[in-house]
Amino acid sequence: MQSRFGKLSFADVLQPAIKLATDGYPISKFFVAETIDHADRIKDPEWHRVFRPNSGWKPGDILKLTDLAGTLNKIAEEGIGYLYGGELGAKLTQHMESVGGVISINDLETVEPILEVPVKATYRDHLVHVLALVIGHRGFERRDHWRQEHRHQRPHVIRDGRDYRLRPHYERDGRYQQYRR
Repeated sequence: MQSRFGKLSFADVLQPAIKLATDGYPISKFFVAETIDHADRIKDPEWHRVFRPNSGWKPGDILKLTDLAGTLNKIAEEGIGYLYGGELGAKLTQHMESVGGVISINDLETVEPILEVPVKATYRDHLVHVLALVIGHRGFERRDHWRQEHRHQRPHVIRDGRDYRLRPHYERDGRYQQYRR
């Protein structure tokens, strides 16, 4: 979609994400609580290596995701083929297989995106465009269920930006503290 409608190169589009992953970002109180809470349930050693749940995280500490930055750099250099049939795709499917997943390298090589017209709806006097989700919500497994008259039953993906936008909160000393609504 980016190659068809985007004005920037794919590599340029990825640069902000690469910079964020490289430089890191301040973690929230929610991140700390969730990481600690899930540490015993998540058995994946890679998750533990990346998120270090027992490292004494405090809100405002900086989380750097250097492996992610490296992966995004490779995608920027090699294009989407790095995932769809390339080296990253092979690693992904090997990992998926090791944990009982069913995605194969053939799936990645043969996938074809479907460009669908987004659903338009008015929400609190704002026109919003939402992807027409076709799975993942009880009772809406079939595409023909996603009609305009059912928009009130869709998953809660629409939020009034004015009331629900999360903004970083900084204390007087400039240290990042947490997100507040």
